Amino acid sequence: MRRTVLGLMVAARREASLNQPTTVQPPQSTRPQVQRAGVDLSIIVPTFNERSHVVELVQRLTRVLGIHAAWEVLFVDDDSPDGTADLVRELAGKNSHVRCLQRIERRGLSSGCLEGMLSSSAPYLAVIGADLRHDECLLPQMLDILRRDDIDIVVGSRELTDRRSGFFMMQRAVLGRAAHRLSGMGYRILTDLFAASPAQLRCRELPYRFLSEAAVASAVRPLRAWDYSMLVVNKFLRYVVPARLAAFYLVVRYRLRHRRERQRGRG
Repeated sequence: MRRTVLGLMVAARREASLNQPTTVQPPQSTRPQVQRAGVDLSIIVPTFNERSHVVELVQRLTRVLGIHAAWEVLFVDDDSPDGTADLVRELAGKNSHVRCLQRIERRGLSSGCLEGMLSSSAPYLAVIGADLRHDECLLPQMLDILRRDDIDIVVGSRELTDRRSGFFMMQRAVLGRAAHRLSGMGYRILTDLFAASPAQLRCRELPYRFLSEAAVASAVRPLRAWDYSMLVVNKFLRYVVPARLAAFYLVVRYRLRHRRERQRGRG
């Protein structure tokens, strides 16, 4: 009798367990899940042989902008022989805020900034130097001004009305209106933007000091002065004649004139 009752209880429990809904557990992935959504701010960093500064710059940007904010830093590298692009790609594999755009057989700060900005879909675009001279702590304030006030562009300036600054943030609409008129020449992308804009830009300036004056290489100053001159000539000629062709013509004309004067002196 006890065996019969015990058998009935076991059968009842087995039937009850069969009627319970089965929950299937999904397989657990050991790979980290990286979520890439649209970003509000894209920070463009043109680079050439800046490998030693890349990690420090990313750390500084992370400290001031946070790890959860919708921002990205895009390093536009002109095929640096020191492996800058390789390091940036290595960081990008671990940090979703980091991107790399490597250019082959193309050089120039302005053109690099232009390509970087055009490759981004962010509504706010910033440019900052890779050499750690610019004060990245101004970036949140710049972004707040653009979001809150009726301003087109915020410039980190070393002096009053600094149109040569390489540190600024702007509304994407500014690029959209000026993109087809930009020359992409030389080092003065900000000057190019102001000159190419069809309407006067509403600008706000925030003062700052270079964090490391030693980072300024005096050897490139004559080249930058030449590029700036070419930009002015290009704007003056309104792209009808290429600036470098006009400069070549002026150099040849000067040399011919100098040669004639020397020949007259000998005569």
